[in-house]
Amino acid sequence: MRYGQMLGRTPLGMLRGLGQRLWAYRGVCSVSIVVAALILLSAQVHEILVVEAEEWQKGPSTTDVSRAFRLYMPMILLSLLPNYLWFLARELYRWRKRMITQPGVPVLVICALPLLAILAQLARLAMADETDFARTISNLIVVIATVSFCLAVIIWRVDLRFNRRVGWLVVAAALLLMFLMIVEPHIWGLALGSLSIIALFAAMLATVAVVASWLEDEAGIPVTVGMIVLAVGFSWFDLNDNHYLRLVPASVPEDPPQFHAERDLTDIERRFLAWLDCRPGYAERRATGRKYRVVLVAAQGGGLYAAYQSASFLAGVQDEYPDFSSQVFAMSGVSGGSVGVSIFAALLHDLPIREVNAADCAAAEPIPRAVTQYRDAVDQVLQQDYLSSVGAALLFPDLLARFWPAPIDAADRATALERAFEHHYQAAVPNGEGLTRDVLSHWDWRRDTPMLLLNTTDVSTGSRMIVSSPLPSFPHDRMATYRQMTGCFGTDACEAPRLSTAMLLSARFPVVTPAGSVALPPCGVGTASKLLCNPGGDDERPKARFVDGGYYENSGLDTIADLVVVLKDVADRAGVEFTVISFETSQNLYPGIPPRAYGLGELGSPVRALNSSRSARVHPARKRVEDLGVFLFPVLLETRFEPYTLGWLLSQKTFSRINQDLYDPVVCTYGPGKRVDPRVLTREENCRSRRNLIDFDIFEPVAKQGPALPTFGPNL
Repeated sequence: MRYGQMLGRTPLGMLRGLGQRLWAYRGVCSVSIVVAALILLSAQVHEILVVEAEEWQKGPSTTDVSRAFRLYMPMILLSLLPNYLWFLARELYRWRKRMITQPGVPVLVICALPLLAILAQLARLAMADETDFARTISNLIVVIATVSFCLAVIIWRVDLRFNRRVGWLVVAAALLLMFLMIVEPHIWGLALGSLSIIALFAAMLATVAVVASWLEDEAGIPVTVGMIVLAVGFSWFDLNDNHYLRLVPASVPEDPPQFHAERDLTDIERRFLAWLDCRPGYAERRATGRKYRVVLVAAQGGGLYAAYQSASFLAGVQDEYPDFSSQVFAMSGVSGGSVGVSIFAALLHDLPIREVNAADCAAAEPIPRAVTQYRDAVDQVLQQDYLSSVGAALLFPDLLARFWPAPIDAADRATALERAFEHHYQAAVPNGEGLTRDVLSHWDWRRDTPMLLLNTTDVSTGSRMIVSSPLPSFPHDRMATYRQMTGCFGTDACEAPRLSTAMLLSARFPVVTPAGSVALPPCGVGTASKLLCNPGGDDERPKARFVDGGYYENSGLDTIADLVVVLKDVADRAGVEFTVISFETSQNLYPGIPPRAYGLGELGSPVRALNSSRSARVHPARKRVEDLGVFLFPVLLETRFEPYTLGWLLSQKTFSRINQDLYDPVVCTYGPGKRVDPRVLTREENCRSRRNLIDFDIFEPVAKQGPALPTFGPNL
């Protein structure tokens, strides 16, 4: 017997043969393994599956075509995916000129891994939830498995010629869907859903990988290496940066009256005093010698859950106490928190609580609003699928743009996410323009819309930039403003980002959203230093890049502390005391024992350290605020026992959990010997914060006529 034949029967020979087979079909196998790992390990994919199961629990609709399409298409594509991958492997075997082993059972099993991962995750959901939900998921598993098995039987048993025709029809249909996804990622992303996008991307990537491996083996062309070199080279020389901010013509806001233009006051102090004179009830309190309380808001980062936490709570307070917004001077946001406070501010702009005279602060009668108008609007805007739009743009047009030596602005995935927010906001507020207004004109000292301080981080310097503020400068050397950086001064019009662009620039946490680029003006009058302008010559810096504000500090409290430092003296003279509402998580107040961080020490430690340091900076920021003598009321989400998914799509189960933390009408038993269940601490802390807001006369003009303790919406 020949040695090669003997070797093929030994375990070593079998492993060697398996390795050769996997290498021959490496395109299909690598895509299957990566997608399966993503499905099993990604918290966002787990949340997607919960969303799909919730939709199926409502029952497939036969009258609503769009909803039926959205329900059935992910299941069809997921069922087709393993068969499509297997079809590519078989076609590769037929097209190869060199002798290779047939794909066989090992490759077939690997092709089925994404489907098996989906079924495993659904089974995990079925075992973890209540009976009705589990029954729905079980039915879903049966549907997917049955359809996929029937398709596999067709591919295996039907005549070869018919099989190839069907296979190529499937390829053509997949290519058509991919083309549509490239042309209109926002529309088709919303229509198909996140699961469909994952399946389509896996199919596209597998097709490209199979063709690349065929060219590498048959023609000796290093396609994969060449594509990587091209993408890295274009990025290295900065040839295809398509992530510049969307800018619109903006008018520089009108300055406050000159009677506050004393030389010893900074710009922010003059604007604060002008805003203060327009507050209803301030003059009466000032005359009686009582302190007037001004509210400042700090909203943490955390994706969509942080956005909903801040926007929903503020909207609930606004619904119950209409004068609340008139006492909020500024809101500092980071990442998802920036999205939340921006949407709340946009609603106040489009649904004002009172008419204001354009020339001065004279106010007409208050505008009556529905009891839950603001909170209902927040639910309509944020309880949507934003992952499909940005995911479709990321995986299709923007990914292809990395291999082109020029910027393709239409492929920017950040733009797709901004348009998705604008679309859903417009649906909730049909005549509203809050998210499409330029950031410089969004705040006015006469209105009841709070000033937004949306924090971003400069990639080059690591410092903060306040992208949304109308301030020409901030009297603090640790941050700059957009007007200061771009030179929007005087009465001349300039260009500025929309509010949707500004809030999402603060929430650009790679890789889902890219760093945003801003063209810097030449250094000259109106720029503070060479760090904020383009000096030209050998020191040319034509643009700056900005990422998530959480890289610097993730709570927004540091910016609030800087603001209080600047305003404290003038506030004391004006008879004002500050109160800060801080949106945080329970881990900030009750950190407990830190989690283990041992595995993958070489690779994982730097990433873990970066993430942990972002959270750790919250504690010194809070201490800065407390040391300034400011009353700080935390509004918490419980994250010690079950973390929230960091992403742009959440299930109704997650939204209900957030609402329970925010609105659960527990009886405040906060005090020594009263704590029993540690899971109730978060709700008790929120309950105490709500009670203290009443006790500190934050809602004094309306609270006298309202209940002793606000419920902030329906009981859950």
